[in-house]
Amino acid sequence: MLPEKYVDSNLIEDYPHPRIGEIEYSDVKLKENADSDEGYDTLEECYAELRRRANLEFSENDIDKPSVNVKIDFVDLSKTEQYKDYKFLTKVAMGDTVTVILDNMLIKVRVIKTVYDSLLHRFTKLELRRI
Repeated sequence: MLPEKYVDSNLIEDYPHPRIGEIEYSDVKLKENADSDEGYDTLEECYAELRRRANLEFSENDIDKPSVNVKIDFVDLSKTEQYKDYKFLTKVAMGDTVTVILDNMLIKVRVIKTVYDSLLHRFTKLELRRI
């Protein structure tokens, strides 16, 4: 257990509520005796390794970023009379990256699934996933 109890992500200020979790690294331990090959020599070395691994979780596994997968009913505004002059701004297709506002956060998501109504000649649903 670290003396400071938590290792904060660099993104902690970007979110209204921090997510707190516990990760166990059972292979990080202090040597039982000086002749042992397994473990770290000092408690400070153990702490440094625990902090390093926690920071790797942030940088490599993105555990400090919200998991977002959104299914929405979609109205294609490019087909409406009011938005005909803004058609280029309202088109969204499979694989496009879109920025959405979720709980006062800007999150980049990708369109991963679409549902097209062939009778209405328009998309009716989209599924988005955080990048």
